[in-house]
Order: sequence, then C-alpha cells, then structure tokens
Amino acid sequence: MKMYINERTVKIYNTGGWLEEPDNGKFVFCGAEVFTCATGQSLSSQTVL
Repeated sequence: MKMYINERTVKIYNTGGWLEEPDNGKFVFCGAEVFTCATGQSLSSQTVL
C-alpha cells in the first residue's frame, strides 16, 4: 500500500494493528498513524483517516 505525504510517496507496512474494522457487515478503513524518520531529524507521525 502507498500513500503520499508532502508530495512524497510513502510505502505503508502493517506492523500488527488492524487497518479495517467491521461496519454493518462490511470492513472499512479505520485510520492509521504513519511514523516517519529522516536522518538528522526526530521521529514524527501523521494521522491518516
């Protein structure tokens, strides 16, 4: 799965959490927290809903 943050392509990896939850018999995306790290910068995150 890929998404874009500040016009940059970011690969998304599931680290064990559920990204979908049931809603009236269908599974819907429930959001995620994307953590990023760059050399010389601190760890940061962005919520995806």
